[in-house]
Amino acid sequence: MSGQAFGSKLIEELVKDIEAKLDTLLTLIDVALSTRASQATLASVLARLDVDLSTRASQATLASILAQLDVALSTRASQVTVASILGQLDVLLSTRASEATLSSVLGRLDVALSTRASQATLASILTQLDVALSTRASQATVASILAQLDVALSTRASEATLSTLNTKVSSGGFTPVTTLLVNNGDTTLVAAPGAGHKIRVLGYKFSNRSATSLSPRVSLRFGAGSLVFTATLSASGGMVNWQFGSHLEKPYWEGGDNVALIGNLSAAFADGVDVTVTYYTT
Repeated sequence: MSGQAFGSKLIEELVKDIEAKLDTLLTLIDVALSTRASQATLASVLARLDVDLSTRASQATLASILAQLDVALSTRASQVTVASILGQLDVLLSTRASEATLSSVLGRLDVALSTRASQATLASILTQLDVALSTRASQATVASILAQLDVALSTRASEATLSTLNTKVSSGGFTPVTTLLVNNGDTTLVAAPGAGHKIRVLGYKFSNRSATSLSPRVSLRFGAGSLVFTATLSASGGMVNWQFGSHLEKPYWEGGDNVALIGNLSAAFADGVDVTVTYYTT
């Protein structure tokens, strides 16, 4: 074989060898790159990101994320790794930020917050406050409250009530009446006021006129009732002075219907005892 033929054959074999190595290298490159970021994988990732993130992220943001994924993930992440990340994203993000989850959360927030801060709720609260506050501070409400107070207080101190009381009081005059008791037994202090009327005693006083102590006992009663407020008196002006207003639940001692007020001595007493009563009739 000539040297020229040998050289041609050697070159041909070298070319074949180089082509084989290039085929092998190409195969390796295809495998290496395909295990990092195949078109199908990126499309799957993009599809899932489009569903979850697009409900939150603008097109420009997604384009930026996609660009970074094209460079970062394809040069770093294997198909297995991307699939693992995708699986975790499917589980983790979808349970926290999926459209359905956010819609559900939003629905709950709409219910919870709208009852506290929605425009309609605030308007309703404002309306209620308008009603609630106006019943406390508006002119009409104050007038209404005043009217109610007039009714409530009038049962105790209104002009009409005082006028009625004055009428009742004036019938007896609130005038102190003094009677000298000298005889044994009963002496009328205030006559029976008539049917439908009662005597109300506001206070009484017993005073001894004698220079000696009072030996008989002095008492009061209504009609033929029991003797009460019985007392004995020391000499020369010894007395008992009693006002019911500071001692009874009611500021008076009241007799029965059309019953006289009586003073009583347990025995005759020549110098006598002055009995003063302050009363009115109903």
